[in-house]
Amino acid sequence: MTKAARGDDSAFAALVDRCQAGLIQYLTLMCGDPPEAEDLAQEVFVRLYRRRAHYEPVAKLKTYLYHIARNLLKDRYRRKHRRGADISLEAPDPQGVALSEKLVGDRPDPHHLEKLSLYDLIGKLPEGQRDVLLLNSVEQLTYPEIAQILEIPIGTVKTRMFFAVRKCRELLGR
Repeated sequence: MTKAARGDDSAFAALVDRCQAGLIQYLTLMCGDPPEAEDLAQEVFVRLYRRRAHYEPVAKLKTYLYHIARNLLKDRYRRKHRRGADISLEAPDPQGVALSEKLVGDRPDPHHLEKLSLYDLIGKLPEGQRDVLLLNSVEQLTYPEIAQILEIPIGTVKTRMFFAVRKCRELLGR
């Protein structure tokens, strides 16, 4: 990122290539709409690019990216909530297709059915627990990084993770 901050566009392009897939996956799970997740990820990188000259490496770049993504999700929620739109992971899109169907497709092999159950399970968690679980399990972020992204104390991250795991076990019947 320091090269990109000094105007090296190829360094910025490499950064996008390295981080984009994980960011899109996180945003898809959070907003339930893969095309919109791609748009949000693009907006994350646009904002990063615009602010590149002012970037201060006080935390990991990944933490900074997910912080931007989280703020964009909050803005999206506020806009949709004002209009009364449902943005649940379980809600169907305008064509009547649930997120889990979009992500899994119509292939009925066991691995895809397992993935379907996982997405349904994640969709049943409260937002705060879902955030912590996805950032830790999918994005491999540490508790301090998650706390920084979500702007909450580390103790709250631990508590949310505990309850997310407990709820998942409960829903799985374990």
